[in-house]
Amino acid sequence: MPGGETSGTPKLTPRQHDCMRLAIKGQTNKEIAHHLGLSIKTVDGYIDGAKVGLGVAYRKEAVAKYHETFGNVAPGEKIPVVAAAGHPVAPPLQPAVEMPVGRGLERLSKLQRLGIIFLISLALTASLALAATTAVRWIAIYDASNPPGQTGSGR
Repeated sequence: MPGGETSGTPKLTPRQHDCMRLAIKGQTNKEIAHHLGLSIKTVDGYIDGAKVGLGVAYRKEAVAKYHETFGNVAPGEKIPVVAAAGHPVAPPLQPAVEMPVGRGLERLSKLQRLGIIFLISLALTASLALAATTAVRWIAIYDASNPPGQTGSGR
């Protein structure tokens, strides 16, 4: 794999650095995604980009090379980073905010999930009641012994 080294130091984006810092701590892509508030596929992309930037093919090699190259860099210390177009950019000034990971109900609290489930069941019950009422009315219309519009026994 071609390396991303130009002046001896690999150039990685700030997010690639964030992902690799967590990877050298032994975290999985799922754990990194949860920590940074990203999807697992996004973290996969950052790790893959870091592998290219570090000039290696495998995650273990990337972790080892990253630790060897940047392992002694403190979290607040300046690291050489590049944007996608190759222009230098400043590293992030604040850590990522921890956000819940997920695309659906798992982002909500248990109480919110119960409320949604209750509303859905209420809507389904109401629609079934309406459908049953309509069905009974249509049956009454077509019931020959009880023609519509007549009440009582006389005509």
